[in-house]
Amino acid sequence: MGFILICILCSTGILIVFKQVSLNNSKVLPVIIVNYIVASFLGFALYWRHSDSGYGFGFGSIAWWPFAAAIGILFIVLFFVVARSTVVSGMGITSIATKMSVIFPVLYSMLFFSEQLTLIKLTGIVLAFAALFIGL
Repeated sequence: MGFILICILCSTGILIVFKQVSLNNSKVLPVIIVNYIVASFLGFALYWRHSDSGYGFGFGSIAWWPFAAAIGILFIVLFFVVARSTVVSGMGITSIATKMSVIFPVLYSMLFFSEQLTLIKLTGIVLAFAALFIGL
């Protein structure tokens, strides 16, 4: 439950920050840069804290760097899109649109990983989509 609350606070906080940036007529790029610096520092700190427990791939392995770079670029593009959407459409519409993005991973995991659709999973999916559509 705590992780859900942290997720809600963070996703809402991002939208609030982008809205405040637009109200102050500031640029989005410095905000995104500071976000990346803080996120990188936190990620490295948590990695080193758990590096002896077997988590992660290790910095010596170069195989994961291209994937990390691609995800980093996609996150920057996503932040610009969310920032622009917040300015143009407002926080409510942007929040709902970001929550609707859960549809693709759910459908992908069901098709690609051949997930069995049980009654509990179907109920969870239906309730999640109903909650998203109620927010519209």
